[in-house]
Amino acid sequence: MHQRTAELEAIDLMILDLRTWHEEIRHKAAWKCCRKELDQLQKELIAYLETRKSEQLARQKP
Repeated sequence: MHQRTAELEAIDLMILDLRTWHEEIRHKAAWKCCRKELDQLQKELIAYLETRKSEQLARQKP
């Protein structure tokens, strides 16, 4: 697999994982009173990965 394609696949998988509801992690965050911070960090990470994906796609265009 081409390096950039592999990176795009990895980015897509990571975004999918970040958007997946993980009950155990959410429960721990609620228990530790950091649910709001967890949600904010999740949004920031998704935004970062989406930006990185866009940059990779722009580099692939002829």
